[in-house]
Amino acid sequence: MFKSVESKRELPAYLNLGKPKKKRMIPVEEVKKHTTKGDCWIILKGKVYDVSEYMYEHPGGKSILVKNSGGQDAQDEFEAYGHSKGARNKLEKFYLGELEGFKPKEKKSTNFLQI
Repeated sequence: MFKSVESKRELPAYLNLGKPKKKRMIPVEEVKKHTTKGDCWIILKGKVYDVSEYMYEHPGGKSILVKNSGGQDAQDEFEAYGHSKGARNKLEKFYLGELEGFKPKEKKSTNFLQI
């Protein structure tokens, strides 16, 4: 029933939950199509999340999620509200994939002694 190193049998589907999903690359044009209270995708650090089902539970309301949808990265706004570790962990179940062509922001230098 369970797959071992020697066995060729497959694990039951419910035991495969821990396996990493193949990364889906999502173009920004696709994300821009999901900007309503009933169908809302957001981008945080280049990761795309479908928060449609969560909107009615979101403590900050639906409007803030819709405002931050539309293809722009909402990480700065997400950080500005000081989301808890629990909120960050909750994101995992809404994860859809990676934003195609995403480039992280360059970190500003904190070295004030540059010559």
